[in-house]
Amino acid sequence: MESISPAEALTRVVALTQAPDESGLLLLGEHGIGKSHLLEQVHSAASINSVLMHVNRSERRFPLAGFRSLFAALSPEQALESHRRFTLRSEEPDALFSAAHDLLALIRDLELPPTVALIDDLDRMDSASRAVLGTIVSHLAGTSLWLVATATDPEPVESGWGFAAGRLTRLGTDDLVRLAAAGTRHLGSTLYLLADYSGGNPRILQEQVAVLHADQDQGQASLVLPPRPTDTVHLVSAASEGSLSAGARSVLELVALAPMSHLAAIRTLIRESDDDVEELIDAGVLQRRGQYVVFSDQRLRSRLYWDQGSRSRRERHRALSEACSLHDERLATWHQSWSAEGSEKVESLLDAAITLVQEGRVGAAVEFIERALSRAERIEDHARQLIVLCGLLLRDGHPYLADRYTARAHPTHPEQSMDLLNIKLIARFFHRQQVVDDELLALAHLHADANLDGACTMLCLGAAHRTERWEIDDARRLIDEGLLLADNAPKLTQLKMEAMRDIIDGLDGRSVEEDTVPDPDLDSMITDPDLLLLRARGLSVREDYQGARRLFTAVRNHPIGHTGLRADLATYGIIRNEKNAGEFRMARVAIDSWTAAAASLTRGTATFAYFKAWYAYSLGDFDEANEYIDTCLELASQEAAQALQARAHALRATIQLLEGDADSSVTTLRTVSAASTRFRNPSLLRHWADYTEVCVHTGRIKEAAATVAALERRLSVHRSRWGDLALLRCRALVESGEPSLHLFDAAVKQFGPGELPYELGRTLRCFANRQDELGMSAEAMRTRMTAAAAFRSAGADAWTKDSEAGARVAAPRSTRQEGVLEKLTAEQQTVAQHVVHGLRNREIAQEMFVSVRTVELRLTNIYRALNIDSRAQLAAALTGTAATADDPRNER
Repeated sequence: MESISPAEALTRVVALTQAPDESGLLLLGEHGIGKSHLLEQVHSAASINSVLMHVNRSERRFPLAGFRSLFAALSPEQALESHRRFTLRSEEPDALFSAAHDLLALIRDLELPPTVALIDDLDRMDSASRAVLGTIVSHLAGTSLWLVATATDPEPVESGWGFAAGRLTRLGTDDLVRLAAAGTRHLGSTLYLLADYSGGNPRILQEQVAVLHADQDQGQASLVLPPRPTDTVHLVSAASEGSLSAGARSVLELVALAPMSHLAAIRTLIRESDDDVEELIDAGVLQRRGQYVVFSDQRLRSRLYWDQGSRSRRERHRALSEACSLHDERLATWHQSWSAEGSEKVESLLDAAITLVQEGRVGAAVEFIERALSRAERIEDHARQLIVLCGLLLRDGHPYLADRYTARAHPTHPEQSMDLLNIKLIARFFHRQQVVDDELLALAHLHADANLDGACTMLCLGAAHRTERWEIDDARRLIDEGLLLADNAPKLTQLKMEAMRDIIDGLDGRSVEEDTVPDPDLDSMITDPDLLLLRARGLSVREDYQGARRLFTAVRNHPIGHTGLRADLATYGIIRNEKNAGEFRMARVAIDSWTAAAASLTRGTATFAYFKAWYAYSLGDFDEANEYIDTCLELASQEAAQALQARAHALRATIQLLEGDADSSVTTLRTVSAASTRFRNPSLLRHWADYTEVCVHTGRIKEAAATVAALERRLSVHRSRWGDLALLRCRALVESGEPSLHLFDAAVKQFGPGELPYELGRTLRCFANRQDELGMSAEAMRTRMTAAAAFRSAGADAWTKDSEAGARVAAPRSTRQEGVLEKLTAEQQTVAQHVVHGLRNREIAQEMFVSVRTVELRLTNIYRALNIDSRAQLAAALTGTAATADDPRNER
């Protein structure tokens, strides 16, 4: 049975109601997963008539009661008149089959408008109704009725064989937390912690949060983990718990007492437990990680933990502490903490949590931390360990956890205060909260004597935040203050400050002196990954995309930078680098990686929405792109991110240009142009060439000329390779007649091999449009196909399709072409037309659904029939142009 997410299920159900053929869909899912909510969403969003039916369990003992209720929902007027039809002689298969066809005829007689019937909890319906519906659903053609049903227990609905079935998967952590947080004031970190114990079930998470005290909800008091089982936990775990053997249950009761359990300790307390453990692992109840086992489903652990009783748990903790002392001192400390008085185990628990985070066992570490804080008499006595923990959690990409525990840490020394401030600062950046520069400067000067390195780091972080928002002057102010402080700081700190200054200079379009950049092949393994990140970003903003790519890759493969926060930042840097380099395909690969694994930086932010919009645009999915742009603009407004707002508008204008809506594009680009006054460097927004193009296209020549003049003025101060190439295109656009052709030709020749392929494609596309305007249709077609090749190289799929379509339109059949084609068979004519449009053999094979070998044979026969030797000569024969030696189609 196929597994589908709730979001996919909603899309599928909506698509089902729009399909031409009537059919049925059955969605299975556990209690609380959101089946009823899904049907309510469909009911409100359906484009056709819909009826929502909640099955009444009390009618289950009456045959066909469920079908009667469905019929009444479909046609209340005829339900009473047709009550005699809802009788059943027996529930034998032949009687049910006959009744199903009688009732199907009854539905057809209703002559319904297109209708979708939504049945919630089909498994609660009487068996006769389920059997009848299972038969009817395969014969719905002509009824104008679609059936969508949900069920929890798959066994009672086995008779529903006619339904296409899918199982709803549990929600991911981010989606679950977002749903639980909507319209509430729950602390994000509390929701994230409890999400691991809810099994992706939204109802369970709501029940768990509902029983928290206010101080627990807001992170001011420790959570009790695992949480007590809720009513829904009992429902979803009943089957698993009921199927356990006595031996398996004894093992699981021990494993439930700790976030992870050592196999040797279990073996010490339960002799011959190995078989039970292996069976539990094979059944998926436990997961083995080295010498440890953990529960696959924390909900079952929660139930088994709390079912044991306080005295029983305490006695088993005591026994496990002795058994673990020989194998894992951390687990021995954990179990001892349940019997030791006072705070004597707090230090040991926090030290154990530090090692667990370092090993990547964050879930276990969280339980150790919460346990330690619940036992601590004076939390300020443990500030050092909490700060270390927060730094590690932040490094590994858990800003919510770092933010949670920094709030509990109470530093007792100025040096600790500075370290804590830096952790809080980074967490605030990821939460897109505003940062006050004067506050940073005051704190840096206040704590510089006690922690100079920390003060410089804080100012560097503040500057990084400002550069991300293109707030160049604010960033420069912070970094200049930091450089003054850094005279006596460690050399590595000074290098980071200088690297940040270079980034600021690059964003500002200032020329910067070359720095000695370490060769990643030789030095990256011993170089600080944070410095590598800064240097990579500096190379990227100075348009050394290849050098930046190498350094970002070095960070992703660094021994201490290949996971967590640094890996997220490196992937984020790669996205921006490849996008600006015009390497769309590589940027999409990085976006796929980033959005799938970088929860610390992505979801729920304007940046995430922007890159999703750009991703959809690059593939030509403009509807999805515009939806994400709307989301980006809304979030950017909340985050006061003016740079992202401008970038989102610029992207929308590009889409409007590509769709042929030049007037709307002009209007949007005027908004972008007004916003660009805040960003001096013209290569940041990169809207100038688009603005010039649409102005020329709509006859706004003066506006186009003013745009070119503004770009020239900007570039005279803020140098940019992209700007130089864009300016050449703009000058050619505002020039008229044949002189513009020479300018376009010169602009194309300025591109180096493999340089900015997307921009090359845009220049060639404008060149082809101008050739068309001047009546040079054959030349325009060839230029447009060259543009398509450039776009294809970049991975700009939407632009590739546009250029290829334009080339096909620009290649009308002449009398000469008709004469040539008459010499060919129908299949050969199709191949010849594809060659003229610039398609390669493999692409032709895909278009015609034949093998590449078949295309090659047909080409050979075409050459023989026309007495020619190459693809270029074939194109020349069909278009009336001369074949050139360097034509890309000049291959056999």
